Amino acid sequence: MKSTINKHRKTTFLFLSALLIGLIVASCALPKKESKSPDNLPVTVLQLTPSDDNPRNSEGDFITLDDGRILFIYSHYTGSSTSDHAPAYLAARYSDDGGRSWTDKDEVVVENEGEMNVMSVSLLRLQNGNIAFFYLRKNSTEDCIPMLRISKDEAKSWSDPVPCITDRQGYFVLNNARVIQTQDGRLLMPVALHQTPGGQWANKADLYCYFSDDNGQTWQSSSQVPDTTDIVTQEPGLIEMNDGSPVRSDVHHQAAIIHLDQARFLRNNIGCIR
Repeated sequence: MKSTINKHRKTTFLFLSALLIGLIVASCALPKKESKSPDNLPVTVLQLTPSDDNPRNSEGDFITLDDGRILFIYSHYTGSSTSDHAPAYLAARYSDDGGRSWTDKDEVVVENEGEMNVMSVSLLRLQNGNIAFFYLRKNSTEDCIPMLRISKDEAKSWSDPVPCITDRQGYFVLNNARVIQTQDGRLLMPVALHQTPGGQWANKADLYCYFSDDNGQTWQSSSQVPDTTDIVTQEPGLIEMNDGSPVRSDVHHQAAIIHLDQARFLRNNIGCIR
């Protein structure tokens, strides 16, 4: 009986060994599939590498034109400094294949019309079909305000610039891709005020939200966002919730402020994440 069991074990072992070898040989004979990167991984499609007389490229925004092309306008710095206050103009690139490839050469959209620079672009398709083009015009550390140009012909031409802040002077930061239009047509523009004429620079900015009900031709300011904390408030942004109420956030510490009455008063600081 023992020899019979050993014989069966030996036969089984030989059979399994032969099967395993066969599977290995078969798998080796199959054609190898080419390794592909997952579709959800980011791919660099446009690299604006700094060069001589172009030390920095930054702060841009995208918009899709009626003909399907994507327009990208960004801050193109010149000279040798990468400072926020260094000379810069606003340049454009285009894509006609959904962003997979881009034009090779810059198109100057706005020359350096500031005593320091122009920078930090926000592009927005308005509900009336026009394109709103926001950017900062910076003359000094006491004079930096958002400007607005409008295109009615799909970015072929732009209107003269309109200053968005006229009720006070100072160094206002409007970061790129920050302006929104709410469901009822109101434009909201969150800004950070770092310095006023004769005052001292403060990294902890005073936050405001400017709003317009005439597609950006005139603007009004909210009250200053209340803040009794020591959190460094800078670079605010806004989104609109499904119920139509905007929510605002600020970097360095991410804070959420529920905006209850369409930019007249920003209030109810509901918490922050350190």
